[in-house]
Amino acid sequence: RPPFVPQSAEQELIGPLFLDANVAVPASINRFLRDYQRRGIEFLYCAYKEGRGAILADDMGLGKTVQVAAFLAAIMGKEGGSRDTRRRAEAIQTGRLDRRGKADSIWPTCLILVPKSLTGNWISELNTWGCFEHERFGSGSEHQDTLYRFQRGYFDIVLCSHEYATRHILELKDLPWSCVFADEAHKFKNPATQMTKAMNLFECKRRFAMTGTVIQNRSEEMWTLLDWTNPGTFADLNTWQLLISIPLRLGQRSTASRRELDTTRTVAHALTKKLLPPYMLRRTKALVAKDLPTKHEKIVFCPLSPTQFDAYRRLLALPEVEAMREADKPCPCGAKDDEGLPFKLKNCCDQTADTEQFFRTLYLLLCLANHSALFFPTPADANSPKLEIRARHAQQKVYCHLLWPEDWRRKECNDRTGLDERLCGKWLALRELLKEWKAKGDKVLIFSRSLRLLGWIESWISRSDYKWLRLDGSTHPSMRQGLVEQFNKDPSIFCFLISTSAGGVGLNLTGANKVVVVDPNWSPAMDAQAVDRAYRIGQTRPVTVFRLIGAGTIEELVYGRQVYKTQAAYQAGGGKNVATGGRRYFEGVEMNKKYTGELFGIGNLLSYQEESISRKLVAVE
Repeated sequence: RPPFVPQSAEQELIGPLFLDANVAVPASINRFLRDYQRRGIEFLYCAYKEGRGAILADDMGLGKTVQVAAFLAAIMGKEGGSRDTRRRAEAIQTGRLDRRGKADSIWPTCLILVPKSLTGNWISELNTWGCFEHERFGSGSEHQDTLYRFQRGYFDIVLCSHEYATRHILELKDLPWSCVFADEAHKFKNPATQMTKAMNLFECKRRFAMTGTVIQNRSEEMWTLLDWTNPGTFADLNTWQLLISIPLRLGQRSTASRRELDTTRTVAHALTKKLLPPYMLRRTKALVAKDLPTKHEKIVFCPLSPTQFDAYRRLLALPEVEAMREADKPCPCGAKDDEGLPFKLKNCCDQTADTEQFFRTLYLLLCLANHSALFFPTPADANSPKLEIRARHAQQKVYCHLLWPEDWRRKECNDRTGLDERLCGKWLALRELLKEWKAKGDKVLIFSRSLRLLGWIESWISRSDYKWLRLDGSTHPSMRQGLVEQFNKDPSIFCFLISTSAGGVGLNLTGANKVVVVDPNWSPAMDAQAVDRAYRIGQTRPVTVFRLIGAGTIEELVYGRQVYKTQAAYQAGGGKNVATGGRRYFEGVEMNKKYTGELFGIGNLLSYQEESISRKLVAVE
């Protein structure tokens, strides 16, 4: 394995990739690897040999799974033949492994932690690229049997979902793992979560993180992964913030001083050229640019419908929303904090701010910016046995009365209102785009965070002559790959409707050449992962991405923050530094109360964006 056919005599003559005197990637695997993948395997082995961990941070679609499979084949002494799959069983039968007493006494072992939805994909890749003795550790009667057989020495590799490993960490943490790999490791980005705390309990110190998005929101997330892979090496989080995060953020400001830019330049250079290289390897799709067609991204600022616009304005004008904006302003008493900055009213003379009310308002604004009907109450909720659902329904009725005083009783969340173009400014753009693409023979992926909105799009498409498929969190994992293959192979299927959270990873949808992101996510990585379902190795047509943004709404600010976060991740990961020529678009600085600018602070979130964000983002285009 792998069972591929060499494309040339030269490729057929490629031998093993030697990592050490007696450690090599078998020729059967090595002849199908790209040069950058060989470099990734050497990087992993260097860390493994030194008894430490590392981060493989390649862009999505560059074959991180293949690199890991090849690396494991090398350290486990695989030869690439069928005998590899019987090796451990034969050693146990002859008593050779029993005498040694530990599962890793002859050959190394590995635990691979993966999202539950990707377990099948990992098993498929391991079976394609090597001959491993592996098993899945999960719920069911085989739970204890898997651990028992692993400790007896029957398995090279055990696969387990992140969530299941978190719940059963006490059973897993001190088993004889030679190395632990975590796919989609950005799920450990928050050191305060139960999952991250559990992952830090592993006694094995050869911990390897795999993710194309080391930074989803801010550079502190990078520290969390570095600390997981190499505990204690990167000091504590407070030190990281002081020496790395704060200088990088200040230098990203559009009006940063020369001194701030110089500091940012120094920090970025030290981070990317000296500190990170032994511990993190990141490559972008520029490595395979010659194998990929072009990709264009277009931001479509969709004007709100008149009904939608009036309701959005009325919501912002409500007394409680106005009170939240006022509470975020400097306190009239003039008191200042330790940094000499004025205390905000909510932190000084009026500490009655309602956090729950704030997040409820954010949710309502996001609903209105996307589709007015998402704001409406669902009739069935009025009779729900759950008190919280009935309370929510009553509250939605109150808001409808305030925002649509003329006909609030007719505002219900259903297919009728969902398909009403008067309630959503994005309908016209989506309708015209699909009409044009269908005529040209294109195939389309449509991503949305809202399952309800996805259902309305499905209802609308079903009334046309378009054929479609749908995938969301309710789709059984065993059906996912079949839907993918059906979409890629059947030219009559025009649209694939996908929830952003369920379909952002593990899907190869190169059959599509158009991608629509209906509503932006606070995390740019979520939308980027969605786009990369189509734009990856194997794509043969130019890909165009359309992001639909409710003009002037909170969605503009969400997308502005995506640009900001992407730029921050780019410079911290070794991309073009804002201090050395990268464009600085925004005055705001995240997590800095002195420089909220146009992106941060309650005042920006709870305001209609007349033009500031739009103009900057259009300038980006």
